[in-house]
Amino acid sequence: MTRAIKLALALVALASTLCTGSLAEQFVDTSGAFSLEIIQGWKTQQSQDVLGLTAPNEISQMNVSKQDAQGVTLDVFASIYPEQMKKELNEFKLISSDKTTVDGAPAGVWVYTAKVDGLTLKFRNFVIFPKDMDVIYISVFATVTDLYDDDVSAYDTMMKSWTWSTNY
Repeated sequence: MTRAIKLALALVALASTLCTGSLAEQFVDTSGAFSLEIIQGWKTQQSQDVLGLTAPNEISQMNVSKQDAQGVTLDVFASIYPEQMKKELNEFKLISSDKTTVDGAPAGVWVYTAKVDGLTLKFRNFVIFPKDMDVIYISVFATVTDLYDDDVSAYDTMMKSWTWSTNY
């Protein structure tokens, strides 16, 4: 490999770290179902059922929770989710929705805005349906609209690091 290529690769790696932050610690779910890497500088708070993360700016937040699936599939969830959110959130506006996977598990991803306590917030949600499980995992990222573009890449980096345990 030439010196120029090595330098270019090093610069790409540096730019990636500067844009998304470096991964600092591994979080392992209390049930041992999954783990993910937390971006350096993000503060964690965990209860029995919810992992909460706050960005260094102390405004952007991410939560991961687990709920009983009650037999609902991704397709059924995707068909009712936007209407349910319109009922629960003021000035809900869906920006995009798509199907994806999180470490091989089917998932939906939604981006939307809504008013909460008088502030317009922008959200990105993953709802994950792990195979052979009767639960869903809901990951919600929220921030003020001005900070969304700055912090959503850190959220996406953490979601891309999500891995299911070998027990599944």
